[in-house]
Amino acid sequence: MKLIIQVCVFLIAPLVVGAGLAAEFTGLKNGDLMNPGNLLQGNVKNWSKKRIGTSHGLTFEDDVKGVYAARFEIRPTDEKISDGYRAELRDPYVASPNEEVWYRFRTLIPRQLLEDQDLSIVLAQWHDKKANGAPAARPPLALRMKGGVLRADLWNDEIFAAQGDNGDGKILYESGDFPADEWIEFVFGVKWSPDDSGLVRMWMNGKLVAEHRGAIGYYDDIYGPYFKLGIYTVHDFKQPAFVYHSDYRRAANQASLDKE
Repeated sequence: MKLIIQVCVFLIAPLVVGAGLAAEFTGLKNGDLMNPGNLLQGNVKNWSKKRIGTSHGLTFEDDVKGVYAARFEIRPTDEKISDGYRAELRDPYVASPNEEVWYRFRTLIPRQLLEDQDLSIVLAQWHDKKANGAPAARPPLALRMKGGVLRADLWNDEIFAAQGDNGDGKILYESGDFPADEWIEFVFGVKWSPDDSGLVRMWMNGKLVAEHRGAIGYYDDIYGPYFKLGIYTVHDFKQPAFVYHSDYRRAANQASLDKE
């Protein structure tokens, strides 16, 4: 029997109270934050939950294709959070410029999301951080789905200058041929740098599917990106949309990631 656990995380106080989402971890150092929790067995102790605004936004199920999983859901009637419909957890870790960071998580995309050709959602994103609360630009790296097509895109200063805020960025990976209703393991190995020393590599189920050597992110970022996982859209939509994520890990290198 499948056990569904509803967690009212929107009532839980954040680790640090700040004036707005960008300030929630002000004054904390990365060394104090540790890994936020891998989502298994409901382990979200140290994630920021400020982007979960409803009781249905984050729940847990103990048997989703054999995996204990976090279920993220948005509905058309939800109140917007930061100008979008979102149910996201944020890893408090903020990468340093020129730092290498590896990320791993598993995602199950329900078939109904593929059938909604008008739906455009973000499944995971690495968000930039400007000085003094200045507005962020497009996420340096994001995993999205639109019209049944799964896509990873990248942004930097040159791309943003050429395309503006409404472009598609550099497409690292794009395919409508991926398994629905099945778990996909994503691994991203990233060196966060806005110059030519930047590097992004992306694996799906152990297969290298994309590689970018060159700038990622922006010169005016005061820190490297921070990671958010869940479901998010700025567009209107008609039906509730949900996705499953599980088994999140972050490490300084691939060897350490594989040992987790």
